[in-house]
Amino acid sequence: MSHADEDRPTAVTGRRQVLGGGATAAGAGLLGISTLVLPSAAAAASPLLPDGVSAASLVFHLDASRAGGTPSTTWLDLSGNGNHGDATALGVTYDATLPDQEHYSFDGTAVVPVGSGSVLTAAPPDGYTKMVWFRRDRASGARHDNLISAPAASAAHFMWFNAAADATSHQLVTAGHNSVAPGIPRGSLVVGADVWTFAAVTFSTAGGLSLLTNTSDRSWAASTSEIVVFGSYVSPLSGGMAFQLGGFAADPDFNLWGDIAVAVVHERALTVDEVKAFYAATVDRFHA
Repeated sequence: MSHADEDRPTAVTGRRQVLGGGATAAGAGLLGISTLVLPSAAAAASPLLPDGVSAASLVFHLDASRAGGTPSTTWLDLSGNGNHGDATALGVTYDATLPDQEHYSFDGTAVVPVGSGSVLTAAPPDGYTKMVWFRRDRASGARHDNLISAPAASAAHFMWFNAAADATSHQLVTAGHNSVAPGIPRGSLVVGADVWTFAAVTFSTAGGLSLLTNTSDRSWAASTSEIVVFGSYVSPLSGGMAFQLGGFAADPDFNLWGDIAVAVVHERALTVDEVKAFYAATVDRFHA
């Protein structure tokens, strides 16, 4: 399914029309000022953005298939908050082979900092959500292929697959919160090679940490998806949050071999229904 032209914001003014404002943050981003900022009041006033992303609490929305930005250097933040991805690193390649499935490929050596790695907030929020459409390559083994994670070990939060602790498959979606170990939250649904996969992590001090995964089904059927809740993970992060795609800290064993098309972060824990709504609004692009 192709997006209609009116759904593809080609300028900051188009995004302001959706959000109802936010010219300062977005304009600063296009001028090269890439400081992470919190969602604006105007964004919070809009119930839904295209693609089923709730505007309230939205921190960044990176979508490689949407118009705008400069693919070789800038992965444009569609939220209007100016939290763009820096795609200049060697080992990160923009692939526009298929319409609606444009993405960035990672060769296991590089990452994409978001907002230049700036800290989201010195006082971490009580909740957050990370959502991603990704495709792993055929490599396996004792690797930690990070998707949306922290750029440093302080206030560590990470989302990966190919979990090293799983000696059977190394192909499970895994989450980390304050680097708590052992027993890092891990799913049981195997992520197939060369298959576009949706994954989400939600955290709140009230409900704990949850993993939501769907591998290859257009619906959220039990046979191809799972929701796993880890209610014991309720401590706030020990520091502020910063983000990068495709790696954790500076450890090459934590770099991604694979592709990312969409990455979204909220500063609250979305409900299961909200996560499923985003999945339903985007699945046509990856599983026609």
